[in-house]
Amino acid sequence: FRSRISLVVVTFADITDLKLAEERAQHLNRSLRVLSSCNLGLVEVSDEATYLGQVCEAVAAAGGYRLACVILANHDPQKSARVVAQAGPRADYIDQIQLSWDADQPTGRGPFGMAVRTGQTQVNQDWQASTVMAPWREAALRHGFQSSIALPLTVSEQVIGTLSLYASEADAFNPEELPPLEELAGILSATIDALRTRRQRDQAEGANRAKSEFLANMSHEIRTPLNAIISLNHLMRMEGVTPQQASRLNKIDGASRHLLSLINDILDLSKIEAGQVQLESANFHLSAVLDGVASIIAESARAKGLKVEVDADSVPLWLRGDPTRLRQALLNFAGNAVKFTEKGSVALRAKLLEDRGHDLLVRFEV
Repeated sequence: FRSRISLVVVTFADITDLKLAEERAQHLNRSLRVLSSCNLGLVEVSDEATYLGQVCEAVAAAGGYRLACVILANHDPQKSARVVAQAGPRADYIDQIQLSWDADQPTGRGPFGMAVRTGQTQVNQDWQASTVMAPWREAALRHGFQSSIALPLTVSEQVIGTLSLYASEADAFNPEELPPLEELAGILSATIDALRTRRQRDQAEGANRAKSEFLANMSHEIRTPLNAIISLNHLMRMEGVTPQQASRLNKIDGASRHLLSLINDILDLSKIEAGQVQLESANFHLSAVLDGVASIIAESARAKGLKVEVDADSVPLWLRGDPTRLRQALLNFAGNAVKFTEKGSVALRAKLLEDRGHDLLVRFEV
């Protein structure tokens, strides 16, 4: 009788390190996918709410998270929180719980509250064992959450809230994942800051446009009766008046025209701010502009004993350009000259610097 003996040799190898390395690589790849999902196509969104909603959708899809949400801190007595964006298959969870960043309340000592108060990322790798998660553990486990991370969002050096992610497996947020996720939170913070700055700028520009439109409307409303005063004043002088009445009517005319010039200045300013200013291109008589300015300041100059001089030098009498702006500029300078000159004279001059055929370079002086 013969028997046959078979020998079986089994070899074992410890691949724990290899498996751990694979898991770390998987976690890192997931966080990189999440980061890249928010680096493209979202920065062009002009509305903060739309942007945050798209970020949550992209993060939840790329990372396979059960919930991704942005929670902002309210500055009310309760130090409460409000969810402004959320996405994921269990987005209903966040509507069923109470959050706070008040350290004196149990609901304020969780990941959200700690992240807002400290500005540090809060990682909870096991909701079953974490004592700080007690107020939310039952609801979280019912929704299939095993781990979470709260990434602080900082705008203008102030933590305004968190980007919070919830995963279905424990130990989902390993140290390898943190740098890309924290970079994502930094991008999100910077974009929120930019969107808010843009919104504030747009609001300020809107208010400025409204002010300019108001000034323009008011200027037109005031100019209408003022032009009537100037016209009636002219008619009264044409009908024949005494020298004393003529003197008074002249003062009324000068004051009215000066007020009209100020209103025109306001109207021009409002047009400039509204981006509607257009320079004129009209033929005008240079002496009429210079003499007109001189006549407006004449009364105030005489009251101070000042002499008003006008000198057009060799500049052609007929020019083409914007007489209204020229008159306004000269009147501003001439008015200040009278105001700050104690004795002597105020001179308005025009000097021809260059003659280029159809174009002239003229310097106006007060």
